[in-house]
Amino acid sequence: KRFLTSIFNVIDNDTQVELLLDFIFGNKKYIQEKTVFEPVDGQQRLTTLFLLHLYIGKRAGVDTEILRKFSYETRDSSKQFCTRLNDINQEHFKNIREYIEDQWWFTGLWKTDPTIKSMINMLDDINKHYNDLNSSEPDFRDIWERLKHKVVFWRLYLSDLSTTDDLYIKMNSRGLPLTEFEHFKAMLEEYTDTKGEISQKIDTVWTELLWNYRNKNQDLDSDSYMDNGLDKCFYNLLLFYLNIEGTKNGDTSYSKLETDILVLAEKALGGNVDKAKKAMSRFS
Repeated sequence: KRFLTSIFNVIDNDTQVELLLDFIFGNKKYIQEKTVFEPVDGQQRLTTLFLLHLYIGKRAGVDTEILRKFSYETRDSSKQFCTRLNDINQEHFKNIREYIEDQWWFTGLWKTDPTIKSMINMLDDINKHYNDLNSSEPDFRDIWERLKHKVVFWRLYLSDLSTTDDLYIKMNSRGLPLTEFEHFKAMLEEYTDTKGEISQKIDTVWTELLWNYRNKNQDLDSDSYMDNGLDKCFYNLLLFYLNIEGTKNGDTSYSKLETDILVLAEKALGGNVDKAKKAMSRFS
């Protein structure tokens, strides 16, 4: 529900805010001369986006045929269910759960499929949100346009990295989403071309160096542990180094790096990427 609320805050309002859903890893495959994206990570986010596009598209009366390309291969029942959802007419989406569960094709066995059960719950939550709005009928065409353009993610083909899904397992081993600093660290490594040396030092000896400067009061609070200030210590250390090097070399352009690095760090590459790349290339 927190995830849905974050999306609703962006698509229900005419603002310039964009919602970034982080990386989604996967494999690129070719089936019958068509390119297929097979996600390794991001199933819940992609499924939520599929259901949102389907629900809002149907309520808006726009063409949603492209959504038939989204499908599950885990279980045949899930695959069939996605097909059935696409076949439902516009008028039935206002009370979608009741309609689905009353159909002849919705068998008792499908109620035990965790994917189908979760998808129905998600559709029901979306439906409740728009039926409970204390206003006139939402303009679903405007919501549809904002959904298409303001909710984005970074698609990452593992083949482009010459690696396997071991990368995802390593990066997601804590069961937590990647932090802004982890995105920043990956970008830093890419543009300094140190073959993993910087990341290794950040994860080991440099963390040991800065560990005592964190906010120890956050350690016992699981909700705020990630905000214990360690990442900020790394940012400050990097900025200090850049300023020292710039002063030694008499290069005033280094003074601009502070703004560049902070933009990159705070927005985790969601801001001006060209500016960030320029900063990183100078650092290397």
